[in-house]
Amino acid sequence: MAKKKKISIPSIKTRSNAPPKKDTGPDAQTLLRKAAECAENEPKQAIDYFEQAFKKSLSAKLAAPALLMCGSLRLKNKMSARQGKKQLNKIISGYPESLEAKKAKTVLETFK
Repeated sequence: MAKKKKISIPSIKTRSNAPPKKDTGPDAQTLLRKAAECAENEPKQAIDYFEQAFKKSLSAKLAAPALLMCGSLRLKNKMSARQGKKQLNKIISGYPESLEAKKAKTVLETFK
């Protein structure tokens, strides 16, 4: 009987051409929920959540309410009021016939 030789197969390490996955964090819905929860007691944190949600490419259905809340909180709490006015005016120009645009006009008139 002949002795069998062990044949070793060299391992091949492959590299993926895909970029490494980044942690994208919470989705827009989660951010909006968190913002609503802390809007009354922690307006600065709520503004941050609203802006993160807006940057996550919200649908038009959610973008206007997020901007409305963010801009309103800024004016109400006197936190970067100029930025808040810009956000509210963006709603008015971007969604002129929407309920959010009407509310944005009311907020702007209230906090002149």
